[in-house]
Amino acid sequence: MLERLLKRRKERAAGQRFLGAWRLFRSEGVDFGESVTMEFQSGGTLLYTITEDQKTQIIRLTYKVDGATLITDQPSSPRLERTSYAFQSDDVLLLEHSDGRAWFQRL
Repeated sequence: MLERLLKRRKERAAGQRFLGAWRLFRSEGVDFGESVTMEFQSGGTLLYTITEDQKTQIIRLTYKVDGATLITDQPSSPRLERTSYAFQSDDVLLLEHSDGRAWFQRL
């Protein structure tokens, strides 16, 4: 019981590091388009914004953290996505997908 409580606290603390807006500044193996930002909000909401050809699309997702894995889901088309992550600094977030890597800078 204590072990589960400590794990939840650790995951909650890890989730706090994500809060705020992040902008894609580099990617390898994946074409994200012209401009991608992510805004992690408290309560597990993630706004993923893609701008390409002067058109902006906002995708509403939910997220949670499990160890070194970011788990996202799109409620309008449910499917869990698991992505490995690492904070390279307080302001640089690396996401590793099966098909490539992406670096985001905190805004």
